[in-house]
Amino acid sequence: CRIILADTMADNVSTHLETSLCYPAHISIGFFNKLCTNKEIDYFFIPHVKELYVPGGIKRRDFCSTCNFSRGEAYYLRQLFKEQREKILCPSVSFNGGWEKGIDAFLSIGKKLGFSHKETRAAFYKGVRVQYDFEKNCMEIGRTLLQKVHSQQNKVVIVIFGRPYNAYSSKANKGIPRKFTSRGYTVIPYEMIDYENEPIDKEHADFMTWEAGQRILRVARIVKRD
Repeated sequence: CRIILADTMADNVSTHLETSLCYPAHISIGFFNKLCTNKEIDYFFIPHVKELYVPGGIKRRDFCSTCNFSRGEAYYLRQLFKEQREKILCPSVSFNGGWEKGIDAFLSIGKKLGFSHKETRAAFYKGVRVQYDFEKNCMEIGRTLLQKVHSQQNKVVIVIFGRPYNAYSSKANKGIPRKFTSRGYTVIPYEMIDYENEPIDKEHADFMTWEAGQRILRVARIVKRD
């Protein structure tokens, strides 16, 4: 099994649209269109992710929700690229409470692809361990950076807030993080600041149903206090 990622966008996104969509959806369409030209691809894995895992987050159902356009990505791509419909794998999965919560959706995909439950389970939990290790490493990088910064007077650190497909993608962020770093400022993604033990304000806890919103509000408290 070989994973292929898109590294460039197609230029003719507008020719596929029949209604207006947000700019991240345009980016998705552009990358997908480019991938469609690759004849080596057997399947496109675009899961319908209802909720994501938020460490220390609200565990109530539907309180770690993703954006409707991101969770519905596979559905509008199927409509726009009908010739690719059969190639798109789109299991419905929720990771609220931990990445391991998605096992059932991945077992169904493994079965469809001809793998046994044992093989799929082993691959899934290996991926879960890698994801947890990645997040742990991100937090360690953040802690090390902030400790270094706190030891230096007048050191300016700029925290980048936003959903990853807006804030971190060079196709959407207008090069703003690079502009800061080119002027000698230290830039860190907000997701590298350890927020797991940071509570969410009570006035937000009853209505903040977005996973990104929970992360952003909690890190914002830390930044304000620091």
